[in-house]
Formats: sequence, C-alpha cells, structure tokens
Amino acid sequence: MLGDEIFVNGYFAYPHHTRSPAALWTLSRDIRAWRSDIAIYANETRSIMETLRDGAFLRLCGARRVLGLPLTRRHREHVFAPVTGLYEREAARIARTLEKIGAIDIDKPKNRRLCLSMAERAAAEQIVSGWTGGKRFICFSPGTKQTMKDWTDPNWVSVFERLSAEEPTLGIAVVGAEQDRQRSDTLLAHWRGPHLNVCGQLSPRVSADPSGSRIVIKDRLCSGIDPAIDPAAKNALLV
Repeated sequence: MLGDEIFVNGYFAYPHHTRSPAALWTLSRDIRAWRSDIAIYANETRSIMETLRDGAFLRLCGARRVLGLPLTRRHREHVFAPVTGLYEREAARIARTLEKIGAIDIDKPKNRRLCLSMAERAAAEQIVSGWTGGKRFICFSPGTKQTMKDWTDPNWVSVFERLSAEEPTLGIAVVGAEQDRQRSDTLLAHWRGPHLNVCGQLSPRVSADPSGSRIVIKDRLCSGIDPAIDPAAKNALLV
C-alpha cells in the first residue's frame, strides 16, 4: 500500500499473533541491526499491560524513543462530537497520540496522497480512457472481508435501480478485488447508465489515492461498506 521506497525504506515481517520466543528474538535482532532512533506506535487500543508490553519490545529492538503509546485516557478513548453525534475515526485518535511529532490533519486530501508513480497513473488512465461515463460518475465497492458488514445484494440492487432511474446518464465505476468482479457484474445489470467494472485491475494504492487516476479523483460519490475505500471522494455513502 505504501509502495517501494516512497514512504518507507524497508519492511520487517512480523508473524501475526506469534508468541514464539525464537521468532520474537530474531525479529528484535533484525530491527536492532537497523539502529532505529525512534519507534512510532500507530496500533489499535489495547489493554494497558499489552501497550506497555509493546513499548518494552520496541525498546528491546533498540528504539531510544517510542512515540504514540496510548497510555492516558485521552489517547485511549475516541472523542465524541455533539454536533454530528458521532465519535471520531480511529485514524483521528491515532493522530492525536502522535501530536508530539506535529499536527496531523487527516481531513486534508494532500495528507492522504500516496505519491503514485507515473507508471501507476498511466495504467489507471488507460483503464478509464474512452469510457462514456468518465465525465460524471460515482465510485462503488461492494466487497468486505467481514460477513457481518455485507449489506447484501437485494439492498444494493434497490439502490442501483432507484438511483439510475433518477439519474439515467450518471455513470458508475466499481472497484475491488478480482473476487468481487462476478458479483459486481451481477449488480451492474441493474444500472441503467454507463458502467465500468475494474475489479482486480487497480491496485489498492491506485484506487485509494486522492491524487490518482480519474477513477477516484473525479467521482462525485463514493459508496460501499468500508469507509477506507476512497479517501478522496467528495461525498461518501457508507453502510
């Protein structure tokens, strides 16, 4: 998602949920060899004991300073906004834990740019070039890894039929993984206007970058299950 040598210089593989002393020692040894000065903790909120354990491990890896550990109530809880009636996003909470680095405005599109390469931009432009719906369209993604989040096809069919009936010239572009392609084709059969199925053709980097191809920067509405499907969308319909 971050690309090669754009935001980071390298990666260390961490075996998920491993408790193997040998694996953890090998990982800490490899990180120590890199001689990092600062470790930035941008993880989800865990128990105090687990957070302290993570901090201790990062210091064992050689980090002189560890920033972002949510040890206070202010940094562990999501802020409630009475105006909207909603709690802040997890990204906003994490940004507050890293305030010592400097102010992080997650709502600014420029702060969400992934610095696409010219090759990535060209590949995306080639996919949408010549599409009749390219001037005015919405972006849609039906996929989700969690069954409980799936809004189900009958609901999406209802939205597709009603929206395209009211806006018959409006285009729709569907983004997602290759396994979403067949389902998306089935749903698109209920869309009256121009439609484009690019599932499996765009990388997550390209489909998520607000400065990327026309497939995301010129859409008028982003609809789908996951609020992370398009940080560049001018509006979002999330279910």
